[in-house]
Amino acid sequence: RRARRRTSNIPFWVNLRRIILIVWALGLLAWVEAAENKNPYIGYVYPAGGQRGTTVKVQMGGEWIYGSTAAVVSGKGVTVKVTDAGVEEVQSEKDMRKKKKLKKKGQTVLDEVVLVTVTIAADAEPGDRNICLMTSAGLSNERIFQVGQLKEVKETEPNDKSKTAMVLPQLPMLINGQIKPGDQDTFRFSARKGQHLVVTANTRGLIPYIADAVPGWFQSVIAVQDAQGKEIAYADHYRHSQDPVLLFDVPEDGEYWLTVRDSIWRGRDDFIYRLAVGELPFITHIFPLGGQAGKGPVPVHIYGSNLPSNLLHVAAEAGAPVRQLSVTRAGITSNSVPFAIGHRPEIILPEVTTAESGKPRLLTLPVVINGRIRHPREKAAFSFSGKKGQTIAIEVRARRLGSPLDSRLVLLNARNEKIASNDDVKDKGEGTLTHQADSEIVCALPEDGTFTVVLTDIQGQGGEDCAYRLDIAQPELDFELRATPSTVVISNAGSTQVTVHAIRRDGFKGEIALALAAPVPPGLSLDGARIPEGVDRIRVTFSASEGARAATLIPRLFGTALVAGKNVIQPVVFAEELMQAFLYQHLVLAKEQVVMITGMPAPYSVMFQPQPKGYLELPLGKELSFPITVLRRAGFDGPIRIQLVDPPKGITLRKGNIPPGQTSARLTIRTEAKVESRLQGNLIFSAAMPLERDAPPGATSNEAKKEAKAAKTGKLLEGVVLGKDGKPVDPSTSKDTPAEVKKTVTQRVIITCPALPFRVIPQRPEKEKAEPTKAPPEPTQK
Repeated sequence: RRARRRTSNIPFWVNLRRIILIVWALGLLAWVEAAENKNPYIGYVYPAGGQRGTTVKVQMGGEWIYGSTAAVVSGKGVTVKVTDAGVEEVQSEKDMRKKKKLKKKGQTVLDEVVLVTVTIAADAEPGDRNICLMTSAGLSNERIFQVGQLKEVKETEPNDKSKTAMVLPQLPMLINGQIKPGDQDTFRFSARKGQHLVVTANTRGLIPYIADAVPGWFQSVIAVQDAQGKEIAYADHYRHSQDPVLLFDVPEDGEYWLTVRDSIWRGRDDFIYRLAVGELPFITHIFPLGGQAGKGPVPVHIYGSNLPSNLLHVAAEAGAPVRQLSVTRAGITSNSVPFAIGHRPEIILPEVTTAESGKPRLLTLPVVINGRIRHPREKAAFSFSGKKGQTIAIEVRARRLGSPLDSRLVLLNARNEKIASNDDVKDKGEGTLTHQADSEIVCALPEDGTFTVVLTDIQGQGGEDCAYRLDIAQPELDFELRATPSTVVISNAGSTQVTVHAIRRDGFKGEIALALAAPVPPGLSLDGARIPEGVDRIRVTFSASEGARAATLIPRLFGTALVAGKNVIQPVVFAEELMQAFLYQHLVLAKEQVVMITGMPAPYSVMFQPQPKGYLELPLGKELSFPITVLRRAGFDGPIRIQLVDPPKGITLRKGNIPPGQTSARLTIRTEAKVESRLQGNLIFSAAMPLERDAPPGATSNEAKKEAKAAKTGKLLEGVVLGKDGKPVDPSTSKDTPAEVKKTVTQRVIITCPALPFRVIPQRPEKEKAEPTKAPPEPTQK
């Protein structure tokens, strides 16, 4: 395990120029630290929040974060400074082998801790913020830090039993805790009979997915016991959410014990939680789940505990398709629930009896129906008239709006024959839903007549909270855009890669043009800014100009497409692509994207000449050579190897080596004949240059042996020991004198090249050779 040494405090540089001076002080060799598997990564932030008007000391644990120079946080009213960036020590060979073994299994080793101090203004807006660290290798990933309203405490160990329980001096209170292996945290508090207590555990809201844990997150369990040890409340989830919530009335005056643990007694550094306890306002559900924009305030019934009112009048304004609703009681804001805003005519169904359930209600399309499945095995049926060949889209929005309804749709004709049905449809835009239970049917009607839509809960459940929005209309082609990652660093004359995901709705397949929203940040440009027709994801690059000034930017992107003859503009929402349980990938929304231009020139850069048509034409089944230009900084004259990063199948780079000192070359790309004709997109190239420098103290002879072995295969490793002939040697067996043995480290300086748009061009068939003209046959005499 990597140890930390005490180091002097590193002050937080409020002025960004001072941050850049630190980076300059590190020198251009900082680029070496961006080699593969050395990207800074934050596994957890603990505590993961603080009360407004306070200063909080926070631990940030992860990999490759030692030496962090600053921290970046989203939003206003919160400032962060690094107080202890840690010191990296040379690890023993045993520890290194153990770490590599764990990494080979896909596990993350969070053995580095950086300490930061977070200052929260008294008027800071409550809610989630994104926080990340700046290192010599760039910006880390982002984690959640929450600004709260309640008084907060941090758990103190030992507190795993009732006898050693931590005492909560008063309620309401928010507890920050961390569950280690086999751990259980216990807290004691006093309560009065009749109090409506609410206990909410926030775990997945802090870290939605953990790549190397099963089921893929910290599955917390909370319980309350009375003075006799009797359990009076328990929860391991809340409806379809994995974070549990307890709502209970205190039976008697006295003391109670609250416990929190993992459901299967796991534990690790990133199993952190924020536990709120008290008579807190909490919304369980609302009805209706949405309203039509521009039709005046919508009366919304709210249900829950400790609410100031049971009715809200919501202004349904055009704009975002979903907004968040909350209420405030005694200065404390409740949890938030989603409220949808549509543009089609809407109806709200009145309460019906079980006897009337299942009778079709005649509709005029298009329409959005707001209703509820109140009783188990209840059916909601709606009929409409249609024409043969007419395409109808029927969509349920319930689970995505917080309803526990697990919907199923069936479309019937006038003879009660099933035309189509659907249970679940996956929405890629909902990155935190692991059970996507909403339904959708898109089909062409086979005949003229009356058709019936039947909506049920597939699990046979029902209740006042099982609300839905049922949208029936002709398909409305549309799209949404996501981009990952949410933090990038660019040097002057450098580039960095970003992936844009197109979520296409109702069969939309058109081309989408991407652009930076005005005002465009000075020195920043977007390369390869086009999503071809039918493509769901594409890699683009941000690039900074040679003379760009150092800055931290929050850029805004948008996409434009021609949909049904109209220009439709959609914002690009930034996200993180997170892995769950070693396999599943999810797009989880971020608050904003942070782009940092360092102001420091790239050690070298590779530029492509502008293409006459705006893209590179790749002939099918042939090779194509094209020129490139290399800009080298002083001290970076080594050979460069260029590679294609995840190219389309059948497209390969045949020639990509640039000799030492050379500033121009030609790349050769081969396009196999089996490649899809008219394939288009962006090619992403990376370039790597080997660089030698003095090795850090502690390099061992075993490492030298590994380097010597690796040298035969062309691989680059750290810890090389060179003899007087410049070749790797083992000092334990070398005949060289100590003065003739030089210890150096060979590493790669890796850069990303600007995205290069391409199109595969089919071969033109050769003209058939003209056959020789034959003389007409002689007439036959009878």
